[in-house]
Amino acid sequence: MKTKSFFAVAILFLTCNAFSQQSSENFLEKDSYLDLRNSEPNKQNNRFSTGFIAGTTTKTNTNGSLSLGLEFTYDISKKFSLVGSYLHNNDHYGDLEKTVHINENDYSAGVRFYANKGKAKFFMESLLDLNIFTSGYNSGYNSPVTAKSLGLAFGIGNVFELTDNFSGILKTSVAKFEEKGFTYGIFGGLRYRF
Repeated sequence: MKTKSFFAVAILFLTCNAFSQQSSENFLEKDSYLDLRNSEPNKQNNRFSTGFIAGTTTKTNTNGSLSLGLEFTYDISKKFSLVGSYLHNNDHYGDLEKTVHINENDYSAGVRFYANKGKAKFFMESLLDLNIFTSGYNSGYNSPVTAKSLGLAFGIGNVFELTDNFSGILKTSVAKFEEKGFTYGIFGGLRYRF
C-alpha cells in the first residue's frame, strides 16, 4: 500500500513539474511583460503610465469648450491596456447681468486595444463614462443645479514614442449619455511611462 502511494505521489509530482516547466516557457515568451529571466530593469517593460491631455469637447448643437485632464494606463499585455481618465472644463454664456456658468467633471474607465506594435501604435478604446454637470447663474437667480449622467464612449487614436519614457497621444472620441445625448471630443497630450 505504501509503495503504491509513493509511486502515485511521485507520478503526480513529475507530471506537475513537467506541466509547470512547459507553462512557464509559454508564459515567458518574448512578448510577455513578466520575463523574470532578465534581471535588468527595462523602461519598456513597465506597465504603468500617466499623462496630461487637453482638447475640446462638443455637445450636440453647441460650441466646443476647452477640456483639461489626466489619463492613466496600465498595460495588461502588449495589445490591451486598462485606461482611466479625468477631464474638467468650465464654460459660460449669456450677458453681464445674467451669465450661466457651467462646470463639468468627467470620469471614465475602460479598455484600450492596440492594433499594432512599434513606435507609433494605433488604438481603439471603449470606456464607461460618468459626467457630473453643474450649472448656475452669476447673479443668484437660482441655486446651482447638479446632474449626473452615465454613458458609453468609443475612441480611436495614436500613441507615438518620443523618448524611452515619454510619448505623445492624439485621440478622438464619441460618447452617448443617458440624459444629454452625444458628445464629441478631440484630445492631444503627453504621457510618461514609469
